[in-house]
Amino acid sequence: HVLGALPPDIADFVLDGSVCGELTPELASAVTDRPDAAELLETCVRLGLFLDRFEGPHGVVYRWHTSFAKQCVDIVALDAARAAACHR
Repeated sequence: HVLGALPPDIADFVLDGSVCGELTPELASAVTDRPDAAELLETCVRLGLFLDRFEGPHGVVYRWHTSFAKQCVDIVALDAARAAACHR
């Protein structure tokens, strides 16, 4: 229900980004292949999409809520090529 209510580009970003429980903006860009990943992470936080933002000693870190991330990972796993690309 949550993903279906989002614009398609944000829903795709969330699905791809959820393969990592914790993300930095740089890691999110690498995993999702999106140069605008930092902005999308902030958008997800503003929208209340089960993503928390923390200031770490080396910069900003984002952490998905576990149960939401698990369901997203299960959806991504249905497409083996997509899952492999995110993990690569």
